[in-house]
This record gives sequence, structure tokens and C-alpha cells, in this order.
Amino acid sequence: MSDSDSDEGGGLLPPIHRAAIAGDLEALRRELEAGVSPDCLCYSGHIEGLPQKRPLCFAAFLGNVAIVKLLIAAGADVTHADTQDGWTALHAAVSRGRARNASCAAALLEAGAAVDAGYGYGIVRQTPLVRAVETYGYSRSSIIPVLLRFGARIDMTRLERYSGIASHAYAYLAKVHAAGGWKRYERAHRMRLTSTFARVLFPRVPTEVVSHIVDLWAHVGYY
Repeated sequence: MSDSDSDEGGGLLPPIHRAAIAGDLEALRRELEAGVSPDCLCYSGHIEGLPQKRPLCFAAFLGNVAIVKLLIAAGADVTHADTQDGWTALHAAVSRGRARNASCAAALLEAGAAVDAGYGYGIVRQTPLVRAVETYGYSRSSIIPVLLRFGARIDMTRLERYSGIASHAYAYLAKVHAAGGWKRYERAHRMRLTSTFARVLFPRVPTEVVSHIVDLWAHVGYY
């Protein structure tokens, strides 16, 4: 038995979980075609911090975008929250700061994941945004704008009490909050960039065309 076939308790990982962890699309398709539920629960400590989770959580945590999308297409429940602590696949996605994790988060949110789902015990629970900001004391800068774009609530009072947040992340969140939310901040950001481009680079190009160029070139609202 190889290490990849067993969890920390010595038991076997279900094949669908092994496929999700390995990013093996063909193996995952075989399991799904054989009738295995995409929401099959695995009581495994195979990945530290992710016991008792579903294939979608493993794939989102590891940033396997193709696996996440295949599971969603197969009917995986993107809104499922762990009955003990409220952990969701979105929390798993935002717990790492890579660009591919941001893509996983976007795929989950597009499929209907709850952007402000609470994780943890007691009264104060972590939303995916708070998880992204607070985990390990540094910013998940590629993920934060994705969450805001889908309507994540910004709790500035809580963020002001947290000393570990990166200064650039705090400044960005403060700007979005002051603007009245993502949509207004994105619109104002687009207008500023369009004005600058029209004046400096494209003085003879119609403003609406410059705005379109800005949308194609810049991640408007992401900084």
C-alpha cells in the first residue's frame, strides 16, 4: 500500500478522493460514471487540516480548477457546510493564496457558493473573506477581490482589530468599503483609468472605446 492510498489512520482513501487530491480527471470521471456521489464524505486526515471532507473541498484547497469544475458539473453541493464547524469548499479554496485557488473560488461562487458562510465555533465565525485575510497572518491578495466581486461583506471593525493583516490588503479593503462596496469601487476605478488613458494615451479615441480598452487590459476593481 502506498502513502497516497492511505490516510493517517491507516484506512483506505476512497478512489474519488484520491482522484481529487491527485488532480486525475480521468480517474474522477470513471468514479462519477460508476455512480459514486460527488459529495462522498471521507473521514481522512490525509491532508492536514482537512479531515472529514468531501472531494470538492480537497480539490478547492489544492487549487485543482479542472477537478472543481468537473465535480460542480456532476452535481456537487457547493453550499454544503460541515455540520460541526461550518467549513465549506469556499473556505478550503481561500485558505491558500495561489492564483489557481482564486480561480477555484470564482468557480464555486459562480455555481452558487455562499460568499459569507461562517466557519468556526462560538459567536464569532470566519467568513471566507476573513479567512483569506487572517490565515497565517498575510493577505490572499489574488482571492480578496474575487470574494468582493461576489458581494462579500467587509467588516472594517473586525479588520481594524486584527494586527496581522497586510497593510496593502487593509488599504484596499478600506477603499472598497469607503466607496460603498465592490460595484461602486469598480465603477469609480474604471472611470479614473479611462480618464487617464483618454488624456494621456488615446486623446482622439472615443471615451466609450477607451473604457472598453481599460476593461480588457486592467483588472478593474482588483487594486
